[in-house]
Amino acid sequence: LAGDLARRGITVISGLAAGIDTAAHEGALDANGRTVAVFGTGIRRVYPGANKPLARRVAERGACISQFLPAQTGERWTFPVRNIVTSGLSLGTIVIEAGSTSGARRQADEALRHGKRLYLLDRLVMGQDWARALTDQPGVIVVSTVEQLVDDLDYELSVPSMSMLV
Repeated sequence: LAGDLARRGITVISGLAAGIDTAAHEGALDANGRTVAVFGTGIRRVYPGANKPLARRVAERGACISQFLPAQTGERWTFPVRNIVTSGLSLGTIVIEAGSTSGARRQADEALRHGKRLYLLDRLVMGQDWARALTDQPGVIVVSTVEQLVDDLDYELSVPSMSMLV
């Protein structure tokens, strides 16, 4: 999904965490697209450590950013703050998979609080009660294809007061 979006010129913003975040950054980079990693630590502390090479690749093709002091370690409170920043930088949030207590779920809540679009994959909505409960809220769009997502983003980007990024 990130690769398809990056090929369409959409900047992918994610949190550099293991799993979906890593896949999003790698997908964007493999598609020769732009990606931004928002750290849940200071900029000198890549977390998880295994993603240091990925952080270097992201910095070459996009940006690595943090709102924390450079040496800040990852704490229980820093990662939810990262989700607020990620949402604030983005036009919308796409949730691929997320349990009811996950960071991606918190990211979804932040997107709605910020008045941003929230895209939920149809299989997520079918499998998670929390996602199903959000589907009737304004700004929540259930998608099953990249084309559906891009069509909605194209509309959003055509509105003059909107900024770009996903």
